[in-house]
Amino acid sequence: MSKVTRRECREVLFQCLYSAAFNRDESLDTFLHTFFHSPRFITLLSDSYFLEMYSGVRAKSSELSRLIAHFAPKFELPLISIANLLSVYIASYEMLYLSPELRPDSRISINEGIGLSKTFCDESNKRLTNGVLHSISADLDASRAIALNATITTRDIYSEDLVADSAQIASVRLEDAFLAPTQKQLDRASRRAFDIDSLSVTQNIRQSQKNV
Repeated sequence: MSKVTRRECREVLFQCLYSAAFNRDESLDTFLHTFFHSPRFITLLSDSYFLEMYSGVRAKSSELSRLIAHFAPKFELPLISIANLLSVYIASYEMLYLSPELRPDSRISINEGIGLSKTFCDESNKRLTNGVLHSISADLDASRAIALNATITTRDIYSEDLVADSAQIASVRLEDAFLAPTQKQLDRASRRAFDIDSLSVTQNIRQSQKNV
């Protein structure tokens, strides 16, 4: 029996999440056994990637919706169908929240997200998926540079493991786009003698420390 490929896994995941959006009481086990009769797909019930993605996307749906609203302000979120949202949810979660040992390169996540959009969504969704995912990827690239700098400039204050995961820092930075720092936070950062250009890095690392 051949193993389920990651692409097949995403397609099954999409369908499971779509069903869960309308049938919240239906278990994952029931859905797979009802609609995917091949034993190959039943093995997903013990697949680490599949299980984390299924539970994670559902848990982070509010945060992922906020990202879509931020990076695609011309789209009215309440008017976007569940199917059109899910392709963005899945790829975004991979890039931002998936465990590092399971996380693919962001380019793969983007391509696979666009692939899901082509398979399951209407033509209008391609622009939404492409735009949001590339924006998140660009933010991740910027965060890697911030993380590299942070390991040097804050070595004597914060342990390096707090800045090792650039995706975690990126998710904090993206959330900061919606929740501006208070004056009290800025004053506290200033008292630590960081220059003004490093304030955003300081706040992100503090937030990461709280989330660990």
